[in-house]
Amino acid sequence: MTKIYAGLALLMAFGCGSSDSFSVEGNVAGVGTQNLRVVYRAVPSGDLVTLKATAIDNVFSFFGSAAEPTVVEIYASQKSPVAVFMAKNGDEIRLGSDGFVTGGRETVRFAESLAAMPTDDEDPSAVNDAVARYVVAHPGDIVAAALFAVRFTYRGDEERADSLLSLLSAPEYLAGDIRSSLLPVPDSVPSLAAVVAAGDTLAALKPGGRWIITASADERSRELIDSMCRWNQTMAVTDLFLGQDTVLWHRIIKSDSATWTQAIHPGGPAAFGVMRTPVAIDSDSLGAVVNVIDIRI
Repeated sequence: MTKIYAGLALLMAFGCGSSDSFSVEGNVAGVGTQNLRVVYRAVPSGDLVTLKATAIDNVFSFFGSAAEPTVVEIYASQKSPVAVFMAKNGDEIRLGSDGFVTGGRETVRFAESLAAMPTDDEDPSAVNDAVARYVVAHPGDIVAAALFAVRFTYRGDEERADSLLSLLSAPEYLAGDIRSSLLPVPDSVPSLAAVVAAGDTLAALKPGGRWIITASADERSRELIDSMCRWNQTMAVTDLFLGQDTVLWHRIIKSDSATWTQAIHPGGPAAFGVMRTPVAIDSDSLGAVVNVIDIRI
């Protein structure tokens, strides 16, 4: 899961909401109308949920649903993180620039622990040290698993990460995010039998260049399409949509005016080896991954 700086928003959870949903109200910096993107995993299915929220005069609100505590991330339209918190059905949560923290046990502990973390991600070792101390002190705890997923930097600290993982006992929906943060892509990009837009014929996609992988219409922002146009000027671009709805896919790509390869693969993100989309994967001609770009829209 994407690393989030602590202190971006203070969290106040209070009262008791609906038994089948949680509600969030908050304030965001800036003026006018702003579009926000909300990301969390549904519980117990583990499906990645993306919602849109609109902040008018700095105020926004939305509802979500999670039977057990899940990590919720909010991003502004320019991809900057607004807040990260834990929520479950029945919670009524308010995000603001100041306030105190009350509410469910997991919500409070996660917010307090996250706020106590170092905020300088330029020194990931300090952040990793803080996460490690919490995991060792709270083995098998869901808050420890959530902190590990959102703040621990795996690369360069693989041995300690493996040791801490043995202490975590996360439910499957959160374990998926932990695996994604450690191993976001397979070791090589596979060739796939896919439907190519030009002619709707089955073709074997070859690795190499930059693959942009999306799994929903909401992920295909104008900004992302413009980026593909720029990337296509200097490298081979493959635009891969993961899903089974070919009618939706054709409707999505109809207005792209793309000059790059566009394809659909029915297996979904998990079948391709990624837990979170959209993502860009650079590979060499043999399929070895050389770079991974986590795209936020």
